[in-house]
Amino acid sequence: MEKQPNNNYAPPKSAVADPADSDDTVIKDVRTDGSRASFGRIFGLRYLVNTRLTMVLRLGGLYGLVDVLMIFGSAKRCCHDYIADTIVVRA
Repeated sequence: MEKQPNNNYAPPKSAVADPADSDDTVIKDVRTDGSRASFGRIFGLRYLVNTRLTMVLRLGGLYGLVDVLMIFGSAKRCCHDYIADTIVVRA
């Protein structure tokens, strides 16, 4: 006999998006002075430079690790945030 799927499955409450909390989850990138970050700054400096640095042989993995671990610092900013002079804030 084949096992029948459980049609009564409900995901855990924490996995269900609550529309009332949606305002708290919207984030945006801004400059450190609070002004709007341009598309070039976000795409060029935060994304392209960061991607190129992680592609460097032998040192790219170390950079990638340091970039990720910096989020646990007191400023809560990664390397790509410092490179682009941006911070991530709630909208």
